[in-house]
Amino acid sequence: MTSKARGFTLIEVVVSITILSLIVLATVTAMRTLANTQERLEQKAEQSSQMQMVVRYLRKTLSDAQSITWYKFGAPAGQYFYGDESYVQVVSPLAIAGRTGGLWTSHLSVKEGRLVLKLISGLQLPDWSGDGLSYVLLSNIDAFSIAYRSNRYSEWVSDWDGLDEKPDLGIPSHVKIKLKVAGRYWPDIIVAMNPSRS
Repeated sequence: MTSKARGFTLIEVVVSITILSLIVLATVTAMRTLANTQERLEQKAEQSSQMQMVVRYLRKTLSDAQSITWYKFGAPAGQYFYGDESYVQVVSPLAIAGRTGGLWTSHLSVKEGRLVLKLISGLQLPDWSGDGLSYVLLSNIDAFSIAYRSNRYSEWVSDWDGLDEKPDLGIPSHVKIKLKVAGRYWPDIIVAMNPSRS
């Protein structure tokens, strides 16, 4: 008795393997694309979160700036708020973990592509000679500038010296910070200063 069991021909096996290989390749490619997309979404979410945190901190620190009269040789010499387009230095109340609260001098500037906030308890002269705390708020800074204006209708200026040159300036009504981080411009950060503090 002869058995006529019929199997697959070689051509049928090759065609089946080819179709299966194409299906596996398409599935692997789709999964890789999905993983890359997820990674990019997580990076964007992290950047957005970082942006919101930095903007919130800068708004709080600047809007809480105190109008403090600076005295030189016993006579009033100006208001303690100054800066130019590359830095700003203010005095504001801060609560820092592990430190005493109170007024802290804050110095915001860019050093070696990093947005750095230096803090020292109390008042500090414009040359910033104190050994204080230093925090890197952002890295990969491509461009940074600060502008000031005395009221909502005035023009923006790049220099605000409330000490020696223009002691009657006081605190500006607004401060504008422009940032370009990792090749992308952030929306301008415009802080309305607290009028009750000036």
